[in-house]
Amino acid sequence: EKYDLNIGVPGISKIEITNLKGYYFQVKKEGMVFVVEGNAVNNDEKPRSFIRVKGNLYDSKGALVMSKEVYGGNILTRNDLRNFPKDKVLKEMDYRMGKGLINSNIATGEKIPFMVVFYGVPENLSEFDIEVVSSEDATKS
Repeated sequence: EKYDLNIGVPGISKIEITNLKGYYFQVKKEGMVFVVEGNAVNNDEKPRSFIRVKGNLYDSKGALVMSKEVYGGNILTRNDLRNFPKDKVLKEMDYRMGKGLINSNIATGEKIPFMVVFYGVPENLSEFDIEVVSSEDATKS
């Protein structure tokens, strides 16, 4: 059983992860990648910006095998994911504001999508999860 160590931490505990899904996807150069997608919902009473999430992959024994942090709001089409080189994909995932500035000034109750792409994934994957790493109070910027 995993415990949430961020209860009451502003900017983390009020961001809810929904619609989580993970899937394998074939890309041109690197072969098979594992993709995790979902939404981050702002349940804070204030607008939030720069939501950052971390995807974790676990093996069949429950041991953490890979982690990757990304900013919300950076979604690639399947075509781009298939054709972009790895460094371009990783750069796109790390755009702080999100595409179209979607990861900035997220109102209460609003959600933004996120995508985490893992390269060089081991074959014995059995579980994944997402945790919120950080977000900022949009009224302070």
